[in-house]
Amino acid sequence: MSRTLDHNSNPWVWSKCSRKHITNFLDKDFGYCLKQPSRRNNLEREKKKVSKYAGEFFDENEQCELVFGPGSSVCSYMPPCKRLWCSTPIGEEHGCKTQHMPWADGTACGDDMWCMRSECVKKSSGGRMAVDGEWGEWQSWSDCSRTCGGGIRKSVRECNNPTPANGGLYCTGDRLRYESCQTEDCHHGSDFRLEQCKAFDGNNFKMDDLPSWVQWVPKYSEIGEKDKCKLYCRVEYSSAYYLLASSVTDGTACGIDTFDMCVGGQCVPAGCDHVLGSSARLDRCGVCKGDSSTCLRESGSFNTSQYGYNFVVRIPAGASSIDIRQNGYFGRKKDDNYIAVRDVDTGEYLMNGGFILSMFKKSIQYGDVILDYTGSDTITERLNSTKPIRKDLVVEVLTVGALNPPDVTYTYLVSREKQVEYRWKTADRWSHCHRLCKGKKKSKPFCVKVEDGKESDADEHFCLYLPKPETVTKACNQHCRLEWVVTSKSNCSERCGAGQQRVRYKCIKILVDKTKAPVLTTYCRQELSPPVTVAKCEGTCEGIAWVFGSWSECSRTCGGGEQSRLARCQDKEGNVLEDEKCKRMTKTTHKTCGQEECPGWLTGEWSHCSASCGKGVRQRPYWCQQGEKTVVSSFCNPDEVPAN
Repeated sequence: MSRTLDHNSNPWVWSKCSRKHITNFLDKDFGYCLKQPSRRNNLEREKKKVSKYAGEFFDENEQCELVFGPGSSVCSYMPPCKRLWCSTPIGEEHGCKTQHMPWADGTACGDDMWCMRSECVKKSSGGRMAVDGEWGEWQSWSDCSRTCGGGIRKSVRECNNPTPANGGLYCTGDRLRYESCQTEDCHHGSDFRLEQCKAFDGNNFKMDDLPSWVQWVPKYSEIGEKDKCKLYCRVEYSSAYYLLASSVTDGTACGIDTFDMCVGGQCVPAGCDHVLGSSARLDRCGVCKGDSSTCLRESGSFNTSQYGYNFVVRIPAGASSIDIRQNGYFGRKKDDNYIAVRDVDTGEYLMNGGFILSMFKKSIQYGDVILDYTGSDTITERLNSTKPIRKDLVVEVLTVGALNPPDVTYTYLVSREKQVEYRWKTADRWSHCHRLCKGKKKSKPFCVKVEDGKESDADEHFCLYLPKPETVTKACNQHCRLEWVVTSKSNCSERCGAGQQRVRYKCIKILVDKTKAPVLTTYCRQELSPPVTVAKCEGTCEGIAWVFGSWSECSRTCGGGEQSRLARCQDKEGNVLEDEKCKRMTKTTHKTCGQEECPGWLTGEWSHCSASCGKGVRQRPYWCQQGEKTVVSSFCNPDEVPAN
């Protein structure tokens, strides 16, 4: 559809594109204003009138005024019929303009001539004969839009028998007809609107603030009545939502807590039997078209005060007319006790979880049921719903502050048929002793299914969030003890000196009567500290000794000298080893020698002077002595002879 006309525009018929858009627009009831009844039946009146063309009512100048305003007139120098060229109010000398539309059919264009489809023809050639349209046959039904839960199929007929022409009237009545199909309930409890949102997962529509891996979920709340059949989807874990499709698939419920369904983009009444126009409704037991005789009321209360979240009741799937109340302590609005409920599948709190309160009124979606909550800021806090829930609902009470006792009451309707109950049970079911000796064994609570008074074991999933008894433990296998015993030791890693050796053990069980029996080492590893498997040791040095060389000459003949010799560590095969291997044995490589006293000069007393006056001489004796004996002078140093 073009927004403007040009010289190529064909004004005589709708284009296929335009016809499709206007038909969809009207099929979705956006032209509802056209349905308003008129005080006069203009359609019947038009049928009775003699056919006249617009150009017979409005000449070319009047047509110009209709298009361009008062004072405009047809341009005299432009050819007639093809395009309506009009002057401005101040005259055609200032130019002419057109909207590319032809002159209206029936406009006079000469003597006994008029315009027909942009051509100037004789009136005697006759005008176009108007042909009113008539409906063709209904086409076959389409496939059902859903496989369960109430789908829609449609049939179409066209106004083509004959098709309206030359101003003839279009067919009146419904072009589309719908009927319900696949009306049985979906046993898996699917959310059809969720499936449609999920089809856009990973598509962020090139929006910069959305990740490429975006996940979509339905947006139910705060959607206007006229928009319930549009596909609004919310970014998961976010409050941001967007319109992803102008309409949902036929058969989609208009909302969470209704059986009305969307058909052709409009919300149409339907019953609980998923049939369009049906008046079928749920009875108070949640049974479609029931008589409220198939259920009974369950009720109870809870008033135990303990800090934190306390279990109240697990309401079973299928329960309807749920009503939970927490009455304020002595009529107080804020008594520090608050209702909390959680999803049995995920464990997540639907409200008042994480010690964060929802103070104001709100509606909570739980599967395909709406739970209405008054908010915590009230004397009587209340949570209620009407429709049957599809999965269990866990009810708790949050107690904080002054720990005033809560006053919780609950009531709901359940089927009179055999009710299934789950609960924890403790019994004489003991585990194996966790050790061979001096161990413990446990008796853990287990989940049981109670049906018609009979108990059977059930998966623990069914008992989640129910009060669970403590696990009981007791001693076992106290008649024995375990001990590591050495079985062998390897040779010392060193033949001589400090080394290491590997030690092997075995595990033995010692009974109270001292009887011993070998058992798997696994048991000792579980109960006892691991033994030392590598121990220190000393090599015996057998066959290893120092081998010495000859002594060197004494470094001095007297006065204390020293002699040395070489030594090497050697085994009995003659192999030279590291000195470290012989360190435990004495190694003598040095000794003293020449310890005799060295000879030296000794002197006697001086004699009397040879002259009594003047210059004289005196003498003394000297000799070479070694120890206590005098030796020849050659033994002493001649350079050290004393003055004599």
